[in-house]
Amino acid sequence: MIPDAVLEEFTANLIPEAFERPTRARRVAVEDRGGGVEGFDAWAVDRLADALDARWPLGGRPRAVGALSDGRLRWWFDECGCGHLYCVTDALADEVWEVEEPWVFGAVLARSEGAWEVLLDEDGNEVDEVWRQSTDLRWQAAWYAEGRGRGVARRRTGLVQLQGEQVTAHDALEVRGSWVTRDLHRLLYRHPSRKRFPLRRGRR
Repeated sequence: MIPDAVLEEFTANLIPEAFERPTRARRVAVEDRGGGVEGFDAWAVDRLADALDARWPLGGRPRAVGALSDGRLRWWFDECGCGHLYCVTDALADEVWEVEEPWVFGAVLARSEGAWEVLLDEDGNEVDEVWRQSTDLRWQAAWYAEGRGRGVARRRTGLVQLQGEQVTAHDALEVRGSWVTRDLHRLLYRHPSRKRFPLRRGRR
């Protein structure tokens, strides 16, 4: 039987536009993303907020998420429980070719985790294993966004420092400064939009 929380999430995001083409996205939403550099920057900030708030209906949080927009629809992806960024980038890399002027976003959310601890009896024999939650609440989220289209050819990256769910700092991050941003930068490799809408010299 499908849990109520899963059905509620499914029906809440059920829109006719979601069936226009096959997708592996968890959600599809209608959006008016605006345009130009300012519109892209605002879109990237909103997607980062979505990433930091992302939750699954039955509890838990994804460790990798992504978004794709064509200006009318936004597709949202996560790693479906495996924890790996490539589960997101594989889906995005397939679907981005359907979009002429794509805006893409991705993030890896490296929340502090716990570990399994082996319990021993008085004689040193293993009797059980228990999950111990980490007491270190500090963690990081590395993210990347790129927009290509009329009025915008731009990419943004960053590293967010958090204490629990509280953002403590936003740090600069070069595109080649981490494996996360390098992998996400490859999403538009050889995509026609990069040739049609090249970055201007001195622009990120």
